[in-house]
Amino acid sequence: MTEALVPPEPQQLCQQLFRDLADAAASADHPLRLVTLSTIHDNSARARTVVLRQVNPDAGSVLIHTDARSGKIEQINRNPHGCLLAWDPARQMQLILSGSFSVHTADDVADALWQASPPASLRACLAPAAPGTVAAGPDCNLPESLRGRIPDASELQAGRSNFAAIRLQIESIEWLQLHRNGHLRLKLQLLSGRLVHAEWLMP
Repeated sequence: MTEALVPPEPQQLCQQLFRDLADAAASADHPLRLVTLSTIHDNSARARTVVLRQVNPDAGSVLIHTDARSGKIEQINRNPHGCLLAWDPARQMQLILSGSFSVHTADDVADALWQASPPASLRACLAPAAPGTVAAGPDCNLPESLRGRIPDASELQAGRSNFAAIRLQIESIEWLQLHRNGHLRLKLQLLSGRLVHAEWLMP
């Protein structure tokens, strides 16, 4: 029989999870790199997959980026509360990062993330139409001159005004570890990156 899962110590787990998230932001093939961003739109929820770009364990925050014209920006501006959902299939581990989002377009946060992002991830900012615009048919929403290639730095500058960094200030991390002999679930409450409370939950 497989042994039961050993409960982790909350502070050590919190530190490990931030290391995992930082690794994910730095590695294109890390299982936690693609996360689901959930926001509130009117009285319903909206969810979409985004890429984890930067993690600041000391501040307890993470960064992603998007087109400033996308619907998620308006949703966050109306209601900044939401979460990021991550899943590691190899470890059978789920994370829910909850807190407050903030949008950055023309400040140091956005400038730094723009400079740190690879050209391939910024090409979408050159899209002629806002994401979600109704199209007459299948359309990749890129200028003809950029289809099939990555723009250089000088070409990308035209899309800088469409670039937005989204920062999540994490207020809680809900950790769920699946195990064949019994799952474990723990909620970590944070204040400015510091663990202030932990409580075990029924899985």
